[in-house]
This record gives sequence, C-alpha cells and structure tokens, in this order.
Amino acid sequence: MRGALTAGSVTDVGDIAVRLEAAFNAGDAAALASLYADSAILMPPNEPMVKGRAGIRAWFEQALPRVGHVSITPIESRSVGDQAFQAGAFTSRSPAGTGSSIQEPSPARPGKYVLLLIRSAGHWKIQYDIWSLDQPVG
Repeated sequence: MRGALTAGSVTDVGDIAVRLEAAFNAGDAAALASLYADSAILMPPNEPMVKGRAGIRAWFEQALPRVGHVSITPIESRSVGDQAFQAGAFTSRSPAGTGSSIQEPSPARPGKYVLLLIRSAGHWKIQYDIWSLDQPVG
C-alpha cells in the first residue's frame, strides 16, 4: 500500500504522477516545486530551461493560471538504485474564460512527458522534467 500523499514525500515512483496531478489541479506551485530536487531542471516546450527548485516554483506560479485541469497517465515507471524514470501522457484543459467560450474551458490538449528522478533520503524527487503537446509543427 502506498503512503499518504503529502507534497514532497514520494517514496514510490508510481506516486509521482498522482502528486503532480493533484498539485496542478489545486493550482499549488509550492506543492509542485516540493516534488523537484534542489538542482532540478524543468524543460518546458518552446521556452528556456528553468534551473533549481526556486526557479521552478516561480515558473509554476506564472504558468498555473493558464493551465486549468490536468490529467496525467503514466505509461511506464522503472527504478534502478537511486535513479528512476517515468514516461507517460497527459491532457490539459485551459480554465474557463481562456478558451473559445468565456463560459467553458478549452478542449483537452493531449501531450506526453518524461521524468528522470533521483532518490534522496528515501524519497523520490524529480531531477529532469520535459514534456510537449501533441500539436503539429507549423
């Protein structure tokens, strides 16, 4: 059985997606940042890399108002020693007022992600995070 879902205390690699999804949907930049290692690197699409937990928190504080609801589906997670990865898919839906209708959120946008994690003091933290949306280039 998995432990309590407290921010920042991931003991099972499979729980990372659950915690990410919960923090995204709560609009909680601090909870999101707590899932990252101190020296983590965030690689958002079409933007420069963001380095360090403090920078990642600041990035999320700016991005979360545009995100709305997120659904994360891990496809594969694996760990070897103190390193792990998780690959998966997600959908995001912009909040009401930002889509084509002021009353309804935008249509779901699918994407994919890869997380590289490190274990420190018995807890998994995200070291590298990269994702992209499934949109045609053009």
